[in-house]
Amino acid sequence: MPLPSPKGKQDKNSYISSCMGNNTMKSEFPKQTQRYAVCQSKWKKSKEYAKGQITWDDNEVDGENYLIY
Repeated sequence: MPLPSPKGKQDKNSYISSCMGNNTMKSEFPKQTQRYAVCQSKWKKSKEYAKGQITWDDNEVDGENYLIY
């Protein structure tokens, strides 16, 4: 299952709370500290992407399996 992403204008606290309680997140990241770090990272990257500060580069993918947050 995909990991949760911020929805629209969802504020940070609301997103972090829903991300931390998500069943997929709980099963993939059983340690609360690890889950919190992943949620924080997804929040930050979603805001950077929305502002055009980061982009996806297909050249970074070399055919291996990756889990992107």
